Amino acid sequence: RRSIRYVHILRVAMRHGLGPLLRGGAMRLEELGPPLVRALNEAGVTFVKIGQVLSSRRDILPAPLANQLAALQTRAAAEDWSVVEPVLIAELGKPLLSVFAHLDTRPLAAASIGQVHSGPLLTGDEVIVKVQRPHARAQVEADIDIALRLCRRIERRSEAARRIGLHRLMKDLAASLRKELDYRSEARNLALMEAAANRLPGVMTIPRLHQSLTTRQVLTMDKVPGRPLAVAGEFLEGLDAGHRHEIATKLVDSVLHQILVDCVFHADRHPGNIMLRDDGTIS
Repeated sequence: RRSIRYVHILRVAMRHGLGPLLRGGAMRLEELGPPLVRALNEAGVTFVKIGQVLSSRRDILPAPLANQLAALQTRAAAEDWSVVEPVLIAELGKPLLSVFAHLDTRPLAAASIGQVHSGPLLTGDEVIVKVQRPHARAQVEADIDIALRLCRRIERRSEAARRIGLHRLMKDLAASLRKELDYRSEARNLALMEAAANRLPGVMTIPRLHQSLTTRQVLTMDKVPGRPLAVAGEFLEGLDAGHRHEIATKLVDSVLHQILVDCVFHADRHPGNIMLRDDGTIS
């Protein structure tokens, strides 16, 4: 099965024009981004995550390529509702209409491991519900070995890959991915983040967790009005320079305070995970 999957991944790469990269050949940066994004999306969970991590490493990747990979932060391919709904019902252990007044079947966003749907609870609270892709765990475990093998292969043929330590990055990513497969761990981390944010009031807000609607594969929290920082360019342009400076300063202050004072480190703080709220504050 692993060999069949490995061949499938190679075919995906070749189909999207990435053959030269695997053979150690050169590709122009302006040509590499779009086919790489399409190939990573088609290859699935693990490879989407690789693209997400690399997109945030502008210290080692050229800006044009990082900008292309940034599309994977908020626009990963989504699963159909017919695939997601059974997971949600099984995890919550009750009919959806006994919990939600309405739940939008169209995903609000899709990421590498799961996707989010929004709607009001019967209590009236507006929430988002993150549901794990049903085959995410099996696919991640199968793909980690393949991704490591591909990274070794590319490093042998590419000086640029050796320079950024592609294989080492993949090993770190593999450990992180396995932890992300249990949303209960994310719920605990959310509580830590909320406690840290509360000790620095007025800087950053953390959405409230709905513990009774959170399981290994489902995470429910308050919906935050706004947009991801990754796509907030037009909104930011409408603010004066002083307000933009204030937002940036608060973001840096919150990161440093959480690390140095609270010993809390958010390891996936890319622009798709930072929300700029309608009132100009950060969540």
